[in-house]
Amino acid sequence: MSRLSSVPSEREEGLDVVRPVLEPMSAAEIAALLQRFPAVGKFESILSVSGRPYSAGTLVRTETRDVFVKKRTAQWRSKEDIEREHALIAHLRSRGFSTPAVLANEAGETVTAEGPWLYEVFERAEGEDVYRESHSWMPFAKAAHAYSAGRRLAEFHRAVQGFELPPAAPHRPMVARFDLMRQPDLPAAIEAEAGKRPSLAAYLEGRPWRQRIERAYGPFHERIQPLLVDIPSSATHGDWHGNNLFFRGDEVVSVIDFHLCDMTFRMYDLVVALDRNAVEWLAILDGQADAVRYDLIDAMLAGYQSVLPLSPVEKRLLPDLLAVHQLDLALSNIHYYLEVEQNIGRAHWAYEVYLLEHADYFHTDAGRRLLDAVASCLSGG
Repeated sequence: MSRLSSVPSEREEGLDVVRPVLEPMSAAEIAALLQRFPAVGKFESILSVSGRPYSAGTLVRTETRDVFVKKRTAQWRSKEDIEREHALIAHLRSRGFSTPAVLANEAGETVTAEGPWLYEVFERAEGEDVYRESHSWMPFAKAAHAYSAGRRLAEFHRAVQGFELPPAAPHRPMVARFDLMRQPDLPAAIEAEAGKRPSLAAYLEGRPWRQRIERAYGPFHERIQPLLVDIPSSATHGDWHGNNLFFRGDEVVSVIDFHLCDMTFRMYDLVVALDRNAVEWLAILDGQADAVRYDLIDAMLAGYQSVLPLSPVEKRLLPDLLAVHQLDLALSNIHYYLEVEQNIGRAHWAYEVYLLEHADYFHTDAGRRLLDAVASCLSGG
């Protein structure tokens, strides 16, 4: 990357963006909420507190069962946004895909609003939360987990075939989409998107983002954009990382956390999984340019293709997608950090590191080695 090893604070900032934003829920807060869920029974105790960065989550015991309570701010996701996630969960469960059921309150609603907060109550996930203390960019502990994660991702994509997510609210903060690289003029597409997000437009103004985008993304855009025309859309999870997967032994048995679900295409999910679980970005921030777990990449791709083999076009696309999949999410993250968290430091990190230097890395010798290794794996080399 252009300056990762020369800026020691960037690793610390990278860790900061995955630290929790919301305070944990109190026992009194949870007990009051669960009074609106009579079928769940009275609150008894807190079993564990989640360390997720953008919501507060708590596993609790009631007099009838264990449930997971999740709390988000309406600044980030509206009631309708979350109900959209629940539509995907309901569809997956109807297809036999294992993900915890969302429970309804006494009014029959799966999202409970209290002032600026939105709450959800889920059944306890099946399996063990092996990666509960992990964050994005921490690799799987072993190849067997990566193989099962790849296989389960393909099963997810098979389960959502023919399913269309309800339309999303436009210009939401933090969205895992892949729209901009489809446009023939990439800088113009980014400028148009920023024009719909005033805080993002103000942030980009005066920065040399056009030149840096052209340098980092331009060569990939030239190759990818014509190929995307023939790639069918699909509902996607958007954050296929170990801390969203529950295991029994070496097998993924349940999947959680659909806050980044959207309509993109299945290769998007697959490169997100490779990026989150096999490329050790925090070590790369420390100057270890080749901190990549190739064994995990091989295992994830093998697991995925054991269920859904990739087409020749998808195999051509996938290495380049690994370099640039973060474009839409990084820009919407800047918007999120400015509008929701009002944290300029995190916005700077999203711009410098996640948007630009992530893509810059793939123009270095180490980054090219990674892309060549993925291409070789896909070709059977």
